[in-house]
Amino acid sequence: MRVPRCIAFALAAAVLLVAPRAMGDADRTPLAAATLHDAIGARVPRTLRFVDQAGRALVLDQAFGGPPVVLILAWYHCRTLCGLLLEDTAHAVHDAGLRPGRDLRLLTVSLDPRDDPATALARRDRVERAYGSALAPDAWRFVVGDADAIRRLASSVGVGYRWDARTRQFAHPTALFVLTPDARLSSRLDGVRPSPAALRTAVRRAAAGALDPAPEEPLLLRCFRYVPALRRYAGAVETFLRVGAAVSLVGAVGLVVRAVRSPRRRRSLR
Repeated sequence: MRVPRCIAFALAAAVLLVAPRAMGDADRTPLAAATLHDAIGARVPRTLRFVDQAGRALVLDQAFGGPPVVLILAWYHCRTLCGLLLEDTAHAVHDAGLRPGRDLRLLTVSLDPRDDPATALARRDRVERAYGSALAPDAWRFVVGDADAIRRLASSVGVGYRWDARTRQFAHPTALFVLTPDARLSSRLDGVRPSPAALRTAVRRAAAGALDPAPEEPLLLRCFRYVPALRRYAGAVETFLRVGAAVSLVGAVGLVVRAVRSPRRRRSLR
């Protein structure tokens, strides 16, 4: 049976609507770059240079040598999971009875080399409000740096990430990285809501220099186009809508063709 040209055209249009997402996502989606690899025991590069929320230069080595360091890789302009991770970390530190500056130091590093100290300070102020009391400047630093320093630090703890120009946001995993006083990765707490008990244990173990295996089944929550109300990624919803639109288009064209051909068919039978 021959397919009328108009229906063939509609099918081609449907493929063009859906194919850019369905065919390209497997290879090029930013989500594929948002990865977590086991880097337990690895040392972070202590010569990397950053700038903190007060505009002060920070060589990474300055963060170590005291209590364990909890490292968070985030994006200060993020409107999805990063804010939740940072504020829930503040709650977990408070509820665990840990005192920043004495029991641990916290270091938040922006993944975006375009961020500046003012942006870091604004994000830190929000986290301080979640913590519930003033934080000493060196107890929880929010820093910015150049692309190479950020990439090298992220790679050292097993984090892969990517900037997506189309959606103008970073795709990256969410986790806490607990580092020993000599800058080795002691443990990793996946997800966005660290348990106060788990955080307290991880900090205590890191202080003793212990290395805890990464989770066998990592909880890989990626910060990218997340829709809290749907608990799904908006990309999946958008693809679904595109498929639905394509199917509707084909159906509508088919009905039009059938309606046009029916009178002709009746006339030919007379």
